[in-house]
Amino acid sequence: MADYEKIAMAAMEELDGHMCWPVEWFKEELPVETKDGSAMDVVVEKIINQSNKIPKLMDPYVKGQVQEPLEIPKPDTPAKLNILAFSDHSGYCKNFFANAPEGRISMKKVVENYHSLTQEDVKKLVNEPKKGWDMVVFTAGCDPPRSNSVPDVIEQNTVISRLYFWLSYELQRAETNTRIFCLVRGLFHEDKKTHMKAGLGLCVSGTLFGMCNTLRQELEYCDIHFCDTEYFLPDDSDVWARVAAEAFRDTTFGTVDVRILSSGRYVQRRVSSKVYQAANKAFPMPSDGIIAISGGNGALGLVMGNWLLDKAAEQGVGGFEIKFLSRSMKISDLNMPLWKDIEAKAAKLGITVGQGKMDMSSQEGCNSFIASCNGMLKGFIHSAGVLQDSMLMNLTWEKFETVYQSKHHAALFLHQAIELNPQKDLRFLWNFSST
Repeated sequence: MADYEKIAMAAMEELDGHMCWPVEWFKEELPVETKDGSAMDVVVEKIINQSNKIPKLMDPYVKGQVQEPLEIPKPDTPAKLNILAFSDHSGYCKNFFANAPEGRISMKKVVENYHSLTQEDVKKLVNEPKKGWDMVVFTAGCDPPRSNSVPDVIEQNTVISRLYFWLSYELQRAETNTRIFCLVRGLFHEDKKTHMKAGLGLCVSGTLFGMCNTLRQELEYCDIHFCDTEYFLPDDSDVWARVAAEAFRDTTFGTVDVRILSSGRYVQRRVSSKVYQAANKAFPMPSDGIIAISGGNGALGLVMGNWLLDKAAEQGVGGFEIKFLSRSMKISDLNMPLWKDIEAKAAKLGITVGQGKMDMSSQEGCNSFIASCNGMLKGFIHSAGVLQDSMLMNLTWEKFETVYQSKHHAALFLHQAIELNPQKDLRFLWNFSST
């Protein structure tokens, strides 16, 4: 026990100051699932038998010794699944089922007109079979908004996020061992070509990723598998079979978030921040212009402002302005010492700091502030937010709306405002999530 404690303490000391865990995507190929569910067994069997082969050069020393090949017993025939699907109108659900392993589905119910559903409708669908559904396939997040305008992106995101919340809420109440397979498209694409072609609608399903991660903590009866795939995918692509395999491969379902792309299968892993910190990439501070921080009267905004001042001090840079933005411009007694520290540091460095008024919950508020920068905005840190923490059973859609309005709706408003009012030397735009 003492040795274990020493090891644990040493590990904790090594992690001290490095508790930020970035994520990366790592290639990890797996076979397309078969109708008898044996695809993984076949691969394992092949790997073991290859490792047992004796090289030719060893013949003189091991003559007569033969290693019998391993044969893994065939698994039991997989049970056929009853599946409820909330379908998109872009062909993703259709192609998913067209490429599902043969004989693995007993019954399926596909809901296509999801826009008109109410929570009561979702409750009835979830409880339709007496024993519950074996799997829910959710591809509604693959549908784009009607246009790439901010109001249309918000409208479509609201529909699919609210539907996913209702589904999760009712599954928790039903207490069934239902799997959830959530499919989105293009969510993690970083290439400029796809972004230019798809537009702002590329991010419409972004909230589903965070919801899946949170729901894994609360839906104790449900395994959740999150899968992202190509934004543009022809009907005859072999990617479809690999996407479908993710839902029917029992041994890996719900163990990791995946991307199934034309270039292969990728899994998301947390990695230590040490590698990134060791790179020690420069972050040059501007000598003029404006850096703005939304939620600038809150603890996070003040911490980020303090960090910017520390960077300026390291580089011997001054002459720019930091605007700490909020609706009320009021600093709490708890945060006032932080603000006083910021004012003192800024005065020594020749940097102007001040609390400013901005309503990020409206497009007009964002447009007005960005226009007032007159093209001199050098960076923006979006740290504004509203707390509405609750367990799933106590959540309402109204609480979601309150958080979304100041957080990701505001980020979209800010994006649009910068599009309308270009800034000649905008160096960074950082968004802090709600969790």
